[in-house]
Amino acid sequence: MRRDFRDQLFTMIRNYDGLMQLVMLINTVDVCIKQNRKRANSLPDHVILEQQGRFEMPLPLEAHQLSFICL
Repeated sequence: MRRDFRDQLFTMIRNYDGLMQLVMLINTVDVCIKQNRKRANSLPDHVILEQQGRFEMPLPLEAHQLSFICL
């Protein structure tokens, strides 16, 4: 996810005094491409690679809790 996408959601949560928890599920791009190819409606590999290029790692101050899970 890009930061601007997260900001939209987080602004709404902050307006309601909610708590934010981000859980990052981390995989290599190779695993993502292999898993995508197994899907019934898979995307072309270049779409996955483009998404990887747009990804913006969250900053610790963006949420009340930030967790990382390596798959």
